[in-house]
Amino acid sequence: MMTTERAKELSGIIKMDLEKILQIKDYDEIFINLGKKYMIALEESKNLLNNYNVSLGYGQIGERLHQLKIWLTAIEAGD
Repeated sequence: MMTTERAKELSGIIKMDLEKILQIKDYDEIFINLGKKYMIALEESKNLLNNYNVSLGYGQIGERLHQLKIWLTAIEAGD
């Protein structure tokens, strides 16, 4: 189980890994679907992600999955 403390510990590592991933490939859009505690782990990556077209899921897991479905459907339709 992710704790707030562990998410904060991982934040720097996640930022470095995310920088590497984003250097390898240029993404047109990114959808991030994480729970509240996992989102804390992206705290140090906010400035980096501001350079990309990022959509964040919010709410309970079912709501976030619905948002992801809408996002994927829009991509498939070419919007």
